[in-house]
Amino acid sequence: MIFAAPRRAALSVSLLDLLLPLALAASIFPGGVFLSVVCLVILLCNKRLPDGLAGTVLLTLANPAVFQVDIMGFLRYLPLLLGLLLLWPKLRLTDMWVGWTIFACGALLFFNVVMVSALPTISFFKALLFSLTVWNLFNTPRVDWKGFAGRVDRFIPFYLLFSLPALFVPAIGFNVNGLGFQGLTNQPQVFGIWMALGATWLLYRWWTGMTALPPVLSILTLGGLLGSIILSEARTALLSFAIAAVTTWLVVIFRSPKKFGLRLLMALTVIIGTVIGSHNGAALESFIFKRSNASNFLDAAQTSRGFLVDRSLANFREHPVLGIGFGVPSDVASAKITYVPVIDVPIGIALEKGVWLSAALEEQGIVGTTALILMFFALAVYAIRSRNYMGLPLLAYFLSSNLGEMTMFSMGGTGLLQWVLVVAALRLNETRRSREGPASVSLEHAA
Repeated sequence: MIFAAPRRAALSVSLLDLLLPLALAASIFPGGVFLSVVCLVILLCNKRLPDGLAGTVLLTLANPAVFQVDIMGFLRYLPLLLGLLLLWPKLRLTDMWVGWTIFACGALLFFNVVMVSALPTISFFKALLFSLTVWNLFNTPRVDWKGFAGRVDRFIPFYLLFSLPALFVPAIGFNVNGLGFQGLTNQPQVFGIWMALGATWLLYRWWTGMTALPPVLSILTLGGLLGSIILSEARTALLSFAIAAVTTWLVVIFRSPKKFGLRLLMALTVIIGTVIGSHNGAALESFIFKRSNASNFLDAAQTSRGFLVDRSLANFREHPVLGIGFGVPSDVASAKITYVPVIDVPIGIALEKGVWLSAALEEQGIVGTTALILMFFALAVYAIRSRNYMGLPLLAYFLSSNLGEMTMFSMGGTGLLQWVLVVAALRLNETRRSREGPASVSLEHAA
């Protein structure tokens, strides 16, 4: 009897670990996506809340050449809304300053919906999802973030391993345009951004000795992730990983000044190697310029995303204070809107905005963009104050990955996955000295 309970607990944990791979495997078969959603719901109901939310994104943006997930455009809201409900922190605040900045961002988004949005239903729904997601993730006491981090460590090489065989099946791996590798995702850009996220996460964990993986496997996985970024031809992904890697290096230096000389030498070696490679590597040149006539990186960026930025800034100049409306496309007339079946209510819209700063200015004006910047500043300060230094490279990745296409508000897609891992990095080493609301304090004292 003494040993029976531990054995049951171990079995339960191992079965839960299999649910996310099972959800992906089930969606390969017609109708299997419903079993996939059931697996996600089971994860959510068994305190694997970030796992279930991340799994929702993996299914929603899965490669349609492999996975039968067309209906996930609507089904994703079931695990998403259930997860947000279960994450609800009541009156608890992890950090007062961060909490107020998140609240200010959310309040201004709803004010934006009422005052200026040309598509108020869509703006309201997007504002609600974004505000609840960030608020609940950052403040919830219902997640074992260290346990989740270990599961992320183990899932990254698993996902990479099952993505690479698509290299040898062009109809799967290069399904979209025949040029960029998309792995198990629906777009090469999505795959590149995800691989950069995984590489940023694993690099810090490996470099600081936190990872749950053996060192050799960590290094091999990092190499595979970097190769996958290059194969995807997602330049923003490579840029975001490079910025995150430099941030990781700086964090490690300032945390361990005794080894400054060795790490400086390592960094200079990497920089010199990169410069030499950039001047002599035809493959790197092809990756950066993507067969365009651009002669440098800035020209390539202007060719790729310049027109989106120009369009956003033109709208911003016309509506500088509050913008044109949260989640509203630059050209409303040509927008592709998603409606709820039967009741015909608009809840989603296809957006392509480019650089996050110009997009935020366009949608939210100076007022909302200022609040957004203050929120990210508060998160960075919290990472330092709470000694959750891993949050710094994750935030650096997050902001730089949104320089090519703004995803930070996409709570039904890549943005949700990014926020889950950013918040996980920010809360890995938190103590129990978090601020509580009056009701929580009184209940605690009463107990």
